[in-house]
Amino acid sequence: MRRIYKKLLLILCVVPLATAAWAEDTLGQLTSEEGRFIHSSKSFSIVPPRGHKEKVERADGVQFINLLDKSFMSISFSVIAGKSTDRELLERYNDTEFRKSFIANLEVASASLQTKVRNTKPRMVNGIPAFEFVTEGVSSKGPLQNNYIFFYKDQKEFIIVLGAAKEFFNMELSSFDESLGTFKVIESAPAAAARTP
Repeated sequence: MRRIYKKLLLILCVVPLATAAWAEDTLGQLTSEEGRFIHSSKSFSIVPPRGHKEKVERADGVQFINLLDKSFMSISFSVIAGKSTDRELLERYNDTEFRKSFIANLEVASASLQTKVRNTKPRMVNGIPAFEFVTEGVSSKGPLQNNYIFFYKDQKEFIIVLGAAKEFFNMELSSFDESLGTFKVIESAPAAAARTP
């Protein structure tokens, strides 16, 4: 669990970048056909949310930003070491004690935004079982909402953060959901070979 909190702290440091002015050399065009973004690691691909035309790619993920309302989608991933299956890792969030501890740590990690978890729920990301934490907080610009989505696939942990000012979040929700419906994990050659009988 400690590794997850370190990852959250890293994401929380990146999230405020969505409200910053972007330097031209950090911006790029979407790769591949029809606007589908393929991460340079070849770990995942996704069609960004409508209107989120700017991107900042990192070694461990990407962030898409709508410069008009400052909403964003941030995707991070890491390789999981150990013997737990993807399903076992996700099922921890259904355990009441684990979830309470996780929520407490999430709120502490984002205390500068006065974050409070308002809801938790299982969900799907293009057919992949996931777990979502709906949070509200306050920035210097006013009330905001960030939804944290966790899932595991092919021994990788994915964390997706959907964020916007509270007044814009519901307006962006359909474009976020459409984008999540295009998310694909790109299977590594060893994983594909292991699945072949």
